[in-house]
Amino acid sequence: MLNKIPRPLWILIGILVLIGLYNLPPIHSRLSWRVDNVKTKIKYYFNPPDEAIFQPSAPAPTSLVEIVPSPTIVPTQENNTPAPTLTPTIVPTALPEKVDLEGVVYVDQHNRWNYCGPANLTMALNFWGWEGNRDDVAKVIKPGVAEINDFIQAGKPDKNVMPYEMVNFVNEQTQFQALSRLGGNIDLLKVLIAEGFPVIVEKGYYETDYTGKIAWLGHYQFATG
Repeated sequence: MLNKIPRPLWILIGILVLIGLYNLPPIHSRLSWRVDNVKTKIKYYFNPPDEAIFQPSAPAPTSLVEIVPSPTIVPTQENNTPAPTLTPTIVPTALPEKVDLEGVVYVDQHNRWNYCGPANLTMALNFWGWEGNRDDVAKVIKPGVAEINDFIQAGKPDKNVMPYEMVNFVNEQTQFQALSRLGGNIDLLKVLIAEGFPVIVEKGYYETDYTGKIAWLGHYQFATG
């Protein structure tokens, strides 16, 4: 049966087999450069480089494009000078000509010894709604001598109440908060009162006591207007 296959077909089958074998990676990697070399030699045999005549082809017509130069952009010089920082001008609020806080109830020192501190602090707390009295304050900030059973007489030797003692009483014994500051002036006092905050001010003067020593006699004043 093989004898009946035409010879040209055998040749075609052989060529296809060779092409298939050539494309196998192990064979192609070894023979590809040799095949390229043979192809180059055949090409140069029929068309040697020395006899090759260059025949330039006619250039394809091109469209005329008018080239307009772009406008020259002159870079703007950046001003690296920092802008001046503007300091806000604080305009003080004009104070009213007169302020007299309402709701202040006077608390006296009658029948008590050195009750300046308890009386003034009681007025300040009552202004904010506290329901205690001057004795409630004195029992904490001016306890006096514990050995004396009479409360009034026990407080007689305790002649001094410090600002921090009054602040501690407010912060620890009431629902309110207080603070003490030094270096105030009349202008600050006016601002606080104008905003609705009465202030307890400590004041006093120096005097020679009965022993001949110079002592400072202090006093508190509840400023409300």
